[in-house]
Amino acid sequence: MLAGHNSYTGSITIGNGATLHLDNNAAANAIGIAAGGTLTGTAYQYGDMANSGTFVPLTFNDPGQVFSPARLHSYNESAGSTLRIGVDDQGGYPQLRVTGNATIAGSVQFDFAASPAPGKTYTILTVDGTLQGAFSGFTSNMPSVYGE
Repeated sequence: MLAGHNSYTGSITIGNGATLHLDNNAAANAIGIAAGGTLTGTAYQYGDMANSGTFVPLTFNDPGQVFSPARLHSYNESAGSTLRIGVDDQGGYPQLRVTGNATIAGSVQFDFAASPAPGKTYTILTVDGTLQGAFSGFTSNMPSVYGE
């Protein structure tokens, strides 16, 4: 866990089998998530991110916590990686805003705390620069959810 006031600005690498819970913003850091590694936490500013493992942005344990978009400078997601989005029982969920470019190739996993409202849509990624690729698919803990 990395929390509190921290001035570290070097790169962060999360290895296979490792989990980093990041509660401190990492806007100045290059972050690499290796296959089998996981990044989670409440940080809302990241630098350049390369995801080959699992990224779980803005996980909150407090009921009623307001989600605000996580800002990334760039986001590169490899095939076989996962972007896991937790949706709380009020329908709140984290969103990613990439201020630069993004390449996506992995899957999205939705974890719902309660059934989503019929017709509800989820915008999980906004890219200011160029977006290349597409999600390879999605999974969900709600067997009746159909999506695009």
